[in-house]
Amino acid sequence: MLAPKLVAISERTGGRVGVLEGTGGLYLLELVPYGLCGIMPGLAVADALDVVFKLGLANRNDEAFELYEKLLPRVLFSFQSFQHFEVYMYCEKRLLQARGLLSSANCRSASFTPDPYTVRYVDELNERLLPVLKDLGNT
Repeated sequence: MLAPKLVAISERTGGRVGVLEGTGGLYLLELVPYGLCGIMPGLAVADALDVVFKLGLANRNDEAFELYEKLLPRVLFSFQSFQHFEVYMYCEKRLLQARGLLSSANCRSASFTPDPYTVRYVDELNERLLPVLKDLGNT
């Protein structure tokens, strides 16, 4: 329910101040119609969320939602991980590795070691996303 705040900021500043959505794209399609100027997602899905953002700006809502619905499980899982930043970094690095952008998902010495259940779920989310990202031309 950020739309009223976004509209108020735009009205008060005469549109001179743009607002970024900073929860990894969670409220992206809700806020595009009200002047959202950008998002701050994690690197691993930034290119795909950029496509959603541009489709939303172009009022191509059906296409935007079709793609966003495929990304949403990953966005939601990452969002819950913000409470434990090391989990978030692990998820990001695993997807970047799955996309071939990192050779290793190893993190610096940290207090978080993913349990086998988390590893399996993160890998499943990534496996579901890879064909979507490939279809977008993002390798």
